[in-house]
Amino acid sequence: MPESKAKRFVAPKGNQYWRARKSHGQPKKFQTPQDLCDRAVDYFSWVEQNPLYKPVYFYDRGSVIESKLEVMRPLSIRGLCLHLGISVQTFLNYERRESCRDYFEVCEYIRTVIYGYNFTRAVAGLLNPCVLARMF
Repeated sequence: MPESKAKRFVAPKGNQYWRARKSHGQPKKFQTPQDLCDRAVDYFSWVEQNPLYKPVYFYDRGSVIESKLEVMRPLSIRGLCLHLGISVQTFLNYERRESCRDYFEVCEYIRTVIYGYNFTRAVAGLLNPCVLARMF
């Protein structure tokens, strides 16, 4: 019976092959905290420039007229991660891992901006406070 491929390429016990790696894991998507901050600011601008549109119907002279009402789009960590092309777990790694200590302050700034933006708009009645309460 032929030997399986898995058995032919098994590394010997006690090997140190892992030491030959130049890095462990994928490189950081953002090389500096400033890169992450700049991309987050891009997301904040994108949200401001791309509101949602809610259909609104009016009755006028025997006919129904449809119009679109501009509605604010809330900021979120998930939306930020989609914009950045990273997973939420990756953002949490930037925020919490000791190897990403330089990014802690930027992540805190991002969370503060998102919270402040949503909170002030919810208090003003521009965003639904019940939905935001569940987010936070």
